[in-house]
Amino acid sequence: MIEQQPIKDFLDSLASDSPTPGGGTAAALSAAMSCSLMAMALRVSQKKVQDPTMQEAAAKLDHIRSELLDLADKDAEAFEAYMRARRLPKDTESQQQERKQAMTKALIQATQVPLSTMQAIGEAVKAVAGKTAENVLPSVASDLYSGIKLAQAAMQCAFANVKINSTKEETQPLYKEAVDLLHNFEEVVTGLEQTAKSLLGII
Repeated sequence: MIEQQPIKDFLDSLASDSPTPGGGTAAALSAAMSCSLMAMALRVSQKKVQDPTMQEAAAKLDHIRSELLDLADKDAEAFEAYMRARRLPKDTESQQQERKQAMTKALIQATQVPLSTMQAIGEAVKAVAGKTAENVLPSVASDLYSGIKLAQAAMQCAFANVKINSTKEETQPLYKEAVDLLHNFEEVVTGLEQTAKSLLGII
């Protein structure tokens, strides 16, 4: 499991000539770091602000972070399954049909995983948006802002992975869902980013 690897070992794997782990895994891990930073900002603030919604949001971010760590592993597994399907024999018509079906199934899964990452990121920013973010202390505003920017980057990376896998008719509904998720995310995160900027005094 990726979460049990030393950071250096993971980064070495990411930089290797192996296609896994790749961008989808990196997106999920970046999003997990985003959740951690935003949760920390909420917990530090909650000690002084005494806002119960902060503790609830932080707990939700912890749960989402756990989901994202699982998705980081699943992304690599999904791509490896697709590559195994591509290597299936294709000498006979029956083998060709079996290979095609296996590849389509694996491609759908390889598209679903980064889509799930996008869904998780969207839920993370929703948990923080609004009054919850407005009550964050200025002393941890940079951590909140960093978490938001990581979420934005992770969302774009996950979307790119959905897009590159959307080469078949069977994956088009997933791509359309990803487009909607991205638009909804932008609506929420724009306001959240402005809140963090205001706390930082960089508007």
